[in-house]
Amino acid sequence: RGLGERIVAALEGLRDDDVDVVVDSLKTIASVVEADCEKFTPYLPLVVSQMCSAMDDINENIAANAFWALKVVFNNPSVAVSDAIASLAPMIHGHGNSVAPLFCASIALSRASKSDLEDVLPPVLTGLVEACDNRAPAIRQSALNALGLSQRAMGPEWMRPHVQTLSLAHRQIMNRYADAF
Repeated sequence: RGLGERIVAALEGLRDDDVDVVVDSLKTIASVVEADCEKFTPYLPLVVSQMCSAMDDINENIAANAFWALKVVFNNPSVAVSDAIASLAPMIHGHGNSVAPLFCASIALSRASKSDLEDVLPPVLTGLVEACDNRAPAIRQSALNALGLSQRAMGPEWMRPHVQTLSLAHRQIMNRYADAF
C-alpha cells in the first residue's frame, strides 16, 4: 500500500474499539514518520489530534504507545517546527483538559529558533497563556514550560507583550523554564 493509504488506514484504526488495532495504528504512523517524513508532513494536521486523544485514553497501553508515537513525530528533525506548531494550534486554543498538545508543543519548541516561530507562534501564545489559568496543575505546568521554551527561542523582549497578563508567579516560573534549557 501507498503512504496515503497506510495513513488513512491508521487513522481509521485509531477510532477502533480494539486496543491492539489502535496500538498497531500508532506504530504504523510512527514508522511512516521514521521512513518518509517529508511525505508525511501534509498529513500532520489530520493525525495529531487523534494521536493526542489516544494519549489521554484510559487504557494505559494505548496512552503509552500514543506518548511514544507523538515523541517520534515531534522529535523528528524533518518535521518543521512551524508545521508542528501549526498542527497543534487548534488543540491549544481549544482550552481542553489534555496535556498532550502542550507536551507536543514543548517537544517542538525545544528545537525551535526564532525564524521557525515568527509566523506561527503569536496566535498560539494566547492559548498557552490562557492554559496557565487551567484548574489542572499538569496543564498549567505544561503551558508554562511551553511558554518558557518560546521565550528561549524568541527572547524575553519579544515575549513580554504576549505574557503581560500572566501573574508574577507564572512569569517567574516561565522565566525559570526559559533559563533551564
